[in-house]
Amino acid sequence: MSRVNESVLARRLLVMQRDASLAIANLEAEILTLHQDPEALGKARRKLVVAQMRYSEVTCAIHRVADGSFGYCKLTTKRIDAETLYRNPASRFSREALEILRKRGYVEESA
Repeated sequence: MSRVNESVLARRLLVMQRDASLAIANLEAEILTLHQDPEALGKARRKLVVAQMRYSEVTCAIHRVADGSFGYCKLTTKRIDAETLYRNPASRFSREALEILRKRGYVEESA
């Protein structure tokens, strides 16, 4: 995949944003019912934080589409390859940048 279809990725981002928003609403409702179970409450709160972070990442990617910076690496300013963007449209970093961040210990191997 050498060419990025930004309109397809923008639609995917909107769906991802909606899904994250629904997950947040569901987790917030679940948290209200878990006051008797501290372990389950802690687990739900951690899931909520992850969903909120994902919502934020996706929303930022949507803003990048709007301002024309979508698909450019935040570290190297080079184009992010199509495969990376299709795998995760909210990607902020190129493979090259991720390798730099891994070597510096900022990103885990699985990221």
